[in-house]
Amino acid sequence: MEVVSGKALVTGALRALASFHKETRARKRLTFENHVAPVYAWVEVAHTDYIAGFRATREKIITSDKPDDVLKFLKDIRRGALMSRGQALVALDNLLDESEASTSGLPAGWSSVRPFYESCKDYLYGATAPAATSWYTEYINFVEVSSKYMPGDCWVQDVFGNDARGDLLFAIERTLDRLELKFRAVTQQYVLAQRNLIR
Repeated sequence: MEVVSGKALVTGALRALASFHKETRARKRLTFENHVAPVYAWVEVAHTDYIAGFRATREKIITSDKPDDVLKFLKDIRRGALMSRGQALVALDNLLDESEASTSGLPAGWSSVRPFYESCKDYLYGATAPAATSWYTEYINFVEVSSKYMPGDCWVQDVFGNDARGDLLFAIERTLDRLELKFRAVTQQYVLAQRNLIR
C-alpha cells in the first residue's frame, strides 16, 4: 500500500476544491446566460410594450369622441400582450413549482435567482386583482361599465360628479407609475442575480 504524505493529501484536496469551485462558477455563469438574461430581456420588452400601450391609450382617450373607440383599441393591444405574457407565466410557474418540489435538476445557483423570477411573475400579473388577466383588463372593464350604465356618451356626461374620461386618465397615470415601480423591482433582482451568479 502506497503511503501518501499529509502535504500531498492537502494539495490534492485544495486542487479538487479549486476545480469544483471553477466548475460551479462556470455552471452559474451558464445559468445566468441561458436562463436569467433571456427572461429579463423578455420582461424588458414587455415593459416597453406596456408603457407604449398605455401612453397610446392615454392619447386615444384624449382624442376620442366615443368610449367604444377606446374599448376597441384596448382590446386590440391586450390581445398581443396576453399571448406572450401567458407563455412566459407558464414557464415561470413551472420553474417556481419545480423548485418547491425539489432542487434536483434546477440550474446551478437557482436559490439566488428565485427572487428574480418571483419579481418577474409579480410584474406580469400586474398590480391589482383585476389586472391578474393583464394590465389592460381593469381599463377595459371600466370603459365597458361606464358605457353600459351611462347611456349616450359617457365621456361627456357628469353623473354623480364622475368624469369617466378624467377618471380613466388619472388611473392610467397611476398604472404607468406602478409599471415603473414593478419593473424597477425586476431590475434590482436582476442585478442581484447577476452579482450572485457572475463573480
